[in-house]
Amino acid sequence: MVDRTVDRFGGRSLINRRHFLRGSGLLVGGLAAATSVATTSARPAWRSFAALGARQSADTPTPGGTMTWAQELDPVSLDPHTTSNFSAVQAIEHVYQSLTMYDESLNVVPSLAESWEMPNDTTYIMHLRQGVKWHDDSDFTADDVKYSLERLLAPETAGPYATWFNAIKTIDIVDPQTVQFNLDAPFAPLLANFAAMRGSSIIKKDAAENSNLQLEAIGTGPFKMTEYVPESHFTLTKNENYWEEGFPYVDEVTFKILVEEDARVAALRSDQIQYAYLTVEGAERLAGEGNVSVMRSPKAWLVAHFMNTFREPFTDVRVRQAVSLAVNRQEVIDKAVGGAGVLSGPMPTGHQDWFIPVESLPYQQDLERAKALLAEAGLEDGFKTTITCSPQYPEFVAASVVLQQQLAQIG
Repeated sequence: MVDRTVDRFGGRSLINRRHFLRGSGLLVGGLAAATSVATTSARPAWRSFAALGARQSADTPTPGGTMTWAQELDPVSLDPHTTSNFSAVQAIEHVYQSLTMYDESLNVVPSLAESWEMPNDTTYIMHLRQGVKWHDDSDFTADDVKYSLERLLAPETAGPYATWFNAIKTIDIVDPQTVQFNLDAPFAPLLANFAAMRGSSIIKKDAAENSNLQLEAIGTGPFKMTEYVPESHFTLTKNENYWEEGFPYVDEVTFKILVEEDARVAALRSDQIQYAYLTVEGAERLAGEGNVSVMRSPKAWLVAHFMNTFREPFTDVRVRQAVSLAVNRQEVIDKAVGGAGVLSGPMPTGHQDWFIPVESLPYQQDLERAKALLAEAGLEDGFKTTITCSPQYPEFVAASVVLQQQLAQIG
């Protein structure tokens, strides 16, 4: 069991969460998105799943079968330590695993680490799950954990998420099933960062030297990566030796790379695929289709804009506060994603006392106060800046355009 006598996230909060919101360089756009998922119900293996999702049926899903799903973007690379794009995480998140994971309520729970303890605020002793096998049938051990994290943190890896784990200064192997992390200071988000699967995937020792991690993936997860054809598709096959009893249900899933929503809608209508992520507009186009069920549910997907606090004028807290006060976050949600989202703070629910309920968030638009703060900072005529966003997901661009329009109101 996890030692409940200490903070599960590794220490004590060193800064008040509301003070963090007031002074940070994080401008939360509030798009904790509500997902629209369209599924066809023509194949028996999928029908039960679709019925459960759409009508809360009491029927027991039948294990087995194959499905074809759509993925919006190509993974580009399967290397979990060097890639930063979300589409890569979508491809590998059921192949690789980390030491912890999130449950359905976004609480951090054990994964490859069965339990852990903290003898002090800067030491984590992770007890690894026994009997776990790699997809090549070799044993998972502490050597794999040490290798993975040392590769992630190595400067030559240039891992985009290395900073999430650079509080770890040394890693000791206690025995084949126990590893110890020694930190240079208390670091509260460590276990949550492992669960996020951003740079935290555990790979087999010497995997980078013995295989092409951009195109191959041997993990411990519920599915094996049996084929990856860049810009076309990848196929996941059931791991018969997976450690979580009863999972996975499906024997095989092929993900077709369909970048354009028109292509995803057409493939659903013709039963070429059985699942796709859709925008609000795409979901409306399929409303009333007899063989397609459109399901909506909250999605753990936060769209936020960050201010670079190392670059002027954002080094001045008054400028950051002015920008925040200029933003009407609900308008961003309404215009960028057609209202298919909810206002959210920067911390997910699993971060315990850092999480702020939506009704208690301190966000409000106050243009006059924003202008006054800019004047205090010597910018009464405003300033120019550039909003940089990825074009890969439409909501990123749409949210940035709305933000640009709102900021223009204060100069």
